[in-house]
Amino acid sequence: MTREEFGERVAELAIAADEIMQAKSDDYAAEFDVLDNFKRVGGLLSIEPRTVWAVYFLKHVTALSEWGGSGTLQSESIQERFFDAYNYIKLGYALAAEELDA
Repeated sequence: MTREEFGERVAELAIAADEIMQAKSDDYAAEFDVLDNFKRVGGLLSIEPRTVWAVYFLKHVTALSEWGGSGTLQSESIQERFFDAYNYIKLGYALAAEELDA
């Protein structure tokens, strides 16, 4: 894969992940807090929002690891798993930034 092809793939990843984030945002985020889902679930379970994030993120890492071993996934395409993992990286970064700013 050339650097140009790699750059194109990275751009595809960012665009597709952003589209998914926008489409799902209303289902998970409060009007004024993109991170509300992690905070709400954390409150219900008496755990930190970052712990909720870690559990959700690891679900995608586990699926990616399965693909890395077997080369197959059953329920979603590998592209969708990468899109989701990329979005969880962004959400985790936002949680860390918010925590550091507090």
